[in-house]
Amino acid sequence: MVDSVVDNGIKESVANANMKTVAETSAHSAALAMANAVANQQLMISNAIANQQMEQANAVANAQLEQADAVAHQRRMNILGELNLANAIKGIGEDINEPSVENAVSAQKLLTGNDMAQQMLQFSSTLADQKAEIAALVSVVQQFIKAAQSTPPETATNPIPSTK
Repeated sequence: MVDSVVDNGIKESVANANMKTVAETSAHSAALAMANAVANQQLMISNAIANQQMEQANAVANAQLEQADAVAHQRRMNILGELNLANAIKGIGEDINEPSVENAVSAQKLLTGNDMAQQMLQFSSTLADQKAEIAALVSVVQQFIKAAQSTPPETATNPIPSTK
């Protein structure tokens, strides 16, 4: 065999370095995997915090929109109420200038407490009661007439002689 020009000490040194590199590869790979896992965990936490902040911002924005909608709705209702009030006032003016039967009756009811419908109901009830009393009286008179037809008059003093 041919002796090489390289010193044996150098050969051993290179062999030891190669062995060390091969032996440390698994440790380096494990460290790299651990670093990747930590980075992924930190990224997930960062994303979760960002999502939570976004949800809070959306909730605040929605609450502000709902409040703005409620205020706008209240303004619309106030406008409608004012329009209704204006129409009612206008209608009162028209009622005074051009009274209708309904308005006259309602004004009379409000001012005097005299309710024509209530009076008609009472009159109808009284009339029905009087009809019932008249019917009862007619019934009594009919009973007297029937009794008078089937009984002999009390004025007969001489009984009819019997022919026995």
